[in-house]
Amino acid sequence: SPVPFQPVKSLAAAAKPTKPIRPVVVLDPGHGGKDSGAQGHQGIQEKKVALAIAKNVQRILKRKGIDATLTRTDDTYLSLEERTARANRLDAEVFVSIHANAHKSPAVGGIETYYLDVTHDRYALRLAAVENKVREERVSELQLTLAELSSRLFTEESAKLAESLQDRLIGAARKVRKTTRDLGVKSSLFYVLLGTRM
Repeated sequence: SPVPFQPVKSLAAAAKPTKPIRPVVVLDPGHGGKDSGAQGHQGIQEKKVALAIAKNVQRILKRKGIDATLTRTDDTYLSLEERTARANRLDAEVFVSIHANAHKSPAVGGIETYYLDVTHDRYALRLAAVENKVREERVSELQLTLAELSSRLFTEESAKLAESLQDRLIGAARKVRKTTRDLGVKSSLFYVLLGTRM
């Protein structure tokens, strides 16, 4: 009897690379090299704190079977564009940029998590201006320009991830210091998040 017809997959489908089974997470230790970031207690530099945190998180994720990669593994300067380009090349599922901000007043402190979205929050705009190294007015202009783009991004998924991260960070921090303030989850327009496709 004749062999039943078996449709052959198209060449395009056959040539399409398969996505890795393990999710890829890109951890971005903020600052680095000539850009030391904020300066904290006893002169500690943000770039060093961010790198130490990122390396620890990478170890934890790898133990859980998650492919975690760092944008920088040493005291190297990377532009904001280079950071997002690395994440995009790896076809990452998640991009997390790690920072340790400082404030002039020792009374101000706590943990906050940001995700990319259009924002009207004055504090978020001011922080974005500092991180992006532009005037606050320029950030406001960017808001209008990127409003349409932002609505097409993974805003809902990013907000959920940010809430989950914030809850876990606060829980862990309060085991060490019960008075750690929960500054919440906020949206902002950090350049380092704008170029990512995840």
